[in-house]
Amino acid sequence: MVRETLSAIETHTYQSEATGTIRYAVVGLGWWATEMALPALAAASNATVTTLVAEDGINPDTQKLARQYDVDILTTSERFRAVETNVSGQYTLENSSSPPSPETNSDSEANDNTIDTSAYDAVYIATPNAAHLPYAKIAAAQEKAVLCEKPIEASVERGNQLRTCCQRANVPLMTAYRVQMHPLVRYARKLIDQGDIGDVTLVQSHHTQPLLEMSPDTNQWRLDPAQTGYGTSIMDLGVYTVNTARFLLNANPITVSAVTIADTPGFEAVPDDRASAILSFPDGVQLIANTTQRGQHGSGIKIIGTQGSIELRGVFRGQCSLTVAAGDIEGTFEHTQFTLHDEVTAVFEYFADCLLTDTPVSPNGAEGIVDLSVMRAMYADGDESTNRMVSYPEFV
Repeated sequence: MVRETLSAIETHTYQSEATGTIRYAVVGLGWWATEMALPALAAASNATVTTLVAEDGINPDTQKLARQYDVDILTTSERFRAVETNVSGQYTLENSSSPPSPETNSDSEANDNTIDTSAYDAVYIATPNAAHLPYAKIAAAQEKAVLCEKPIEASVERGNQLRTCCQRANVPLMTAYRVQMHPLVRYARKLIDQGDIGDVTLVQSHHTQPLLEMSPDTNQWRLDPAQTGYGTSIMDLGVYTVNTARFLLNANPITVSAVTIADTPGFEAVPDDRASAILSFPDGVQLIANTTQRGQHGSGIKIIGTQGSIELRGVFRGQCSLTVAAGDIEGTFEHTQFTLHDEVTAVFEYFADCLLTDTPVSPNGAEGIVDLSVMRAMYADGDESTNRMVSYPEFV
């Protein structure tokens, strides 16, 4: 059974099930959006970008992006967030007396105070965590589907508000967990579900990066609790571990025990430049997880069972390989044509396909809130290093 499953890995990619194209508005034009999301959207078979919303205003860089991706609308976050519905289906600026700024590459858009919401079908939010909610509220008011970067918000409470506003507007909400789209990750779950490594007993994971080497600015949003939420190491990196482990095991943690440390210049405002945790799942399965914003680039997750093991190396950084040891099978497999950009493209394509076929999405908003619930418990336990029950919302 293991051989049969592994033989299909190299040919497995996400396949769209419908014809048509979903048009995205991309909110937030930071590094992730410009270097990852926009190229991924350009490669999508059933999706495109038509609208860019710049948080820091219109400038030569955002204008260059608009030309590069041939978007219909380039606008500011202030205009996008200051709209109200009128009977025509257009969205008019609340302060219509303010003079319009030259923010679009459309003459008609630049000369009035309306945002043409008919130009896009879905809104992709790639802003700092605490800005997800206000943009999602506007998107829901516009009756647009919402694709939100992880974590879904800065706290459980704000995540619940985000999910509720989408539910009330009856618009789909997806959390952009790209790792779930990787063929090797999906096949690892299949191997576990089939029982090929026996009963899972232990999971080990790490996710590390040198944050201040990547971006030396100590005023960046990942180090600002008002923008990042509970912390930085777990919220920015540990979220991958929590969600991927939940996906692979198809289960939620019951208790957590965590230690968070922040004793380095630049990290004074957050509780964790590094963290270690033990998460206890049903049937006694334990996840041992380590994260740090002060280490070399690295990531991996290993699932150990009574009859074998599965290891996904580089899994959170788009350089995934799958090592399997089960019975007489032992080997490492790579999906050489599936990169980090392909993971992001698969997210856009999958969400677009769900919208085109009216299919429920997964991972949805509820899944994002489950992860926030786990991380909240990890931070609450950070000073005590004792076992703490994870409190989930009623809908879990």
